[in-house]
Amino acid sequence: MRTKKGAANSYNLPDSVNQLDWGRKAKYQAVAAFYRQLLALRKAHPAFRLPTQELIAQHLEFLPGLPPGTIGYRLKDHAGGDAWQTITVLFNGLRQPATLPVPAGSYKVVLRGLDIKQSGLGTLSADASGVAVPGSTALVLVQ
Repeated sequence: MRTKKGAANSYNLPDSVNQLDWGRKAKYQAVAAFYRQLLALRKAHPAFRLPTQELIAQHLEFLPGLPPGTIGYRLKDHAGGDAWQTITVLFNGLRQPATLPVPAGSYKVVLRGLDIKQSGLGTLSADASGVAVPGSTALVLVQ
């Protein structure tokens, strides 16, 4: 839903280049619906909108020991007054599946790939071996 106006590497270009072109949503209905769900998730959970550097430093914890090409972090202790105690966010930027280490425990899955459901898509039990995340996807887990 964005053209980037032909820029191959737009990390340092303005919003006018990087913003979503909502006028193209009819062509990309599934993508637009997914983005609406992501925005609703962010709006419903203050942990994703921490307003100060101090709150971010207090509640954000990057997960150690992740393979290159992946990112994992936790928003902990009811960050920003969130109803959820701990939110674990995992991104696998690799094309192949990766097993990412997370603290052992039981999690409610709220985002798996392109599926989002704040009330939960199911549960997942993590042990010392970690959590499998398919290639080029994200996983959001709640405790």
